Amino acid sequence: MKAILSGSRLGPVGASVTLHVGLLGFLVFSFSFGSAPVAPPAPQAIEAVVVDESLVQEEMLKLEQQEKQEEAEARRRREEAEQARIQAEQEKTRLKELEQQRQQAEQERQTREEADRQRKIRMETERKEAEAKAARERKAREDAEKQRIADLERKRKVEEQRLARVREEQRKAEEARKAEEKRRREQAEARAREQREEELRLAMAEEERRMRAEDSGLLAQYVEVIRQRVQRNWIRPPEAQAGLECVVNVSQIPGGEVVDVRFGRCNGDDVVRRSIEAAVLRASPLPPPADPSLFERNLEITFRPEQ
Repeated sequence: MKAILSGSRLGPVGASVTLHVGLLGFLVFSFSFGSAPVAPPAPQAIEAVVVDESLVQEEMLKLEQQEKQEEAEARRRREEAEQARIQAEQEKTRLKELEQQRQQAEQERQTREEADRQRKIRMETERKEAEAKAARERKAREDAEKQRIADLERKRKVEEQRLARVREEQRKAEEARKAEEKRRREQAEARAREQREEELRLAMAEEERRMRAEDSGLLAQYVEVIRQRVQRNWIRPPEAQAGLECVVNVSQIPGGEVVDVRFGRCNGDDVVRRSIEAAVLRASPLPPPADPSLFERNLEITFRPEQ
């Protein structure tokens, strides 16, 4: 009894191993010291004990491997958390550098604007000087300009006619462009409509496949596999009474990782509920369903350890 009690401080694997050893000792004790006198143990009885010990050793090996896997998973999660923290620090530094670059760019923009303003002032001054010079020279060109005005008028009319032809060509080109755009838009709408119809068809086919999978009992089998896995990971506390039954709502993400555990109807106390919740978390990631369409983010599992 002392060995069984001390097993509670050895972790799930140690406690399970101690329990198996204790059961084996109990069987040997019962076999050797029964109430009725018995003859010396026959070779067949000794062989049965040896087989039981080998089974215990095999179970111990499996439990040790499981504990190593769980430790590796916990170490991986710690490493991922540290990596996320490092990435957050790097992102903070990057944002600070971007802010410095933005401030520098703003300062350069203000410098360019001031240079542009000074350039415009110079250009305005030069323009006024040029206008004054042109006014002085205009008087000398007036006679020659009269003839040139007539020539320019003739050229203007010719140019207006050319522009009219260009505008007409542009109008026709615009109409052709709009017609082409309309044709392409109608084709795009037709393709989009066909795509929506195809997506609807695929969704209906997926829903039909899911309903067939549910009707075939695969969903019930999926939930039963998860229930059995949780039960295998459950360490029964002393407070757990016979007839225990709890409805457990489990939330998972794609990949089977458990993200939340909530209880519905349950006749167990807080200690029992915490033990069941720990069993669910140890069972994570949950196994996938045989049919991917049966994957559910929220599962309802009825936990009955005596089942």
